[in-house]
Amino acid sequence: MSDPMLFSAPPITEPGRLEDEAIAPPDFVVVDVETACSRVSSICQIGVVGFRDGTEVLAYETLVDPCDDFSSFNTRIHGISSDHVISKPTFAQIHAVIDRHLAGRITVAHSLFDKGALASACRVHDRQPIETTWLDSAPGFYERSAALLAKAVDLRQLEAERSAVERSEPAPKRSAGSLPRWRGLHRGA
Repeated sequence: MSDPMLFSAPPITEPGRLEDEAIAPPDFVVVDVETACSRVSSICQIGVVGFRDGTEVLAYETLVDPCDDFSSFNTRIHGISSDHVISKPTFAQIHAVIDRHLAGRITVAHSLFDKGALASACRVHDRQPIETTWLDSAPGFYERSAALLAKAVDLRQLEAERSAVERSEPAPKRSAGSLPRWRGLHRGA
């Protein structure tokens, strides 16, 4: 069952606004998307959270009009239907915001589904690809990516986070469900 407040809330960060000028840019960002149907380009929700020195410095989340059909299968997974995205921006309209949040940064995504969805949405909406360094948070992520992440974050912190993730129950797959878990891990919850 979905939380109706989740879908009526405005983006956490206003469209077009990056992190507060007084705060340094994130060491890395975590992205999560939801799709309306089996076409991976059908992004209907996106969330981005950025961290610097273990502190959340960037948060952006919005519903998106996928310009595509909604599958009942996908709606059952994330609770988003066509009614939720009426009058919401299309991917083409938010591309520049997403690009500013991800481009040139280390971007963490689970099993790289999000990478494929963003690349496909860029093609379908005739937008430039988002140039970022992708890391996969699926099992084995930390072991395969430790050298690159060492440049961005303290490895002791990552090990504590990995252990916490391994102990936690799997969260429902939805942008608003995955991002708070990353926020909690970086606040020492």
